[in-house]
Amino acid sequence: MSSRNDTRSRRRLQGLCADCGGPPETGGAMCAACREKGKRKQARAASARASAGLCPCGAARDPGKLSCRACRAYRLGRDRRRRGSGVCSSCPAPAAEGRTLCGPCGDANLASVKARAARERELVLRHYGGACQLCGESAMPFLSIDHVGGGGAEHRRRVGGGHVWGDIIRAGYPAGLRCLCFNCNCSEVAIREGECRLCRSPLGGGAVACGPCLATDRKRASLVLQRHRLRSRVLAGYGGKCECCGEARTHRLTLEHKNGGGRKHRQESKGGLTVYRWVVKNGFPDSLTVLCFNCNCARGFHGGCPHKSNQSPLTEVSHGAR
Repeated sequence: MSSRNDTRSRRRLQGLCADCGGPPETGGAMCAACREKGKRKQARAASARASAGLCPCGAARDPGKLSCRACRAYRLGRDRRRRGSGVCSSCPAPAAEGRTLCGPCGDANLASVKARAARERELVLRHYGGACQLCGESAMPFLSIDHVGGGGAEHRRRVGGGHVWGDIIRAGYPAGLRCLCFNCNCSEVAIREGECRLCRSPLGGGAVACGPCLATDRKRASLVLQRHRLRSRVLAGYGGKCECCGEARTHRLTLEHKNGGGRKHRQESKGGLTVYRWVVKNGFPDSLTVLCFNCNCARGFHGGCPHKSNQSPLTEVSHGAR
């Protein structure tokens, strides 16, 4: 061992790769091939330790964390030093402008995060049945997690949308969650047909609010009725059914911005009612269409819908925990 260490030290002093003796990378102590070989070896060791519930260094993890305190402190200090010198946090290359990683490392990191989140998402959905508990839909791109007692938005804000799946796994698959398709999940949130828009009591005859709510909260009931009429008019103006799968139940339909930008439009308009008014005022622009929540969310989260066989594979991360 001492002889090997002496060899490595001598190569470093000579400005060569410590492992193979070849020319090192610019600004580094190893060549690219040996660096990649070392990364693969470290990844295998880290995977084995993670399977055993240990930190990648082999020490016990801190409660609720994936690593020990010493490793987190080391990485934090290393990243600060590299940021201060304008070097990528993962390799000796210069970091991209305004970033802590260079372009290739940033792309690789994003792909790794998406792949991990996709694996975690599938594990969670399969644990909770792998199919919608209300309608039986089993296509994975259409499925999401529903917080039965509410609190999904707060959960996403607390841990970050893409980290919800890992948080559920680390919490031991807690009760109070269920698997729903986006159609059923978003319909539950948006209130289904045949229910009072204010108190969710059963209704009949096409009404949108019950008598007690109309009597006690007339202003809110008026806004709800106005939104219902505008929404029905807008959906009917675009055909009244999902352009992709033909779903025609209005409580499962939503507007789709064909060229993207739906989130920005809603933020600028400050609400659905204003969006519907804008659509009517602008003469039902061609940049919009109608999709069901399943098709809309599959396209938004995965870049394609399973109903379209020519779409790309749906492997990207979904944030469908509601």
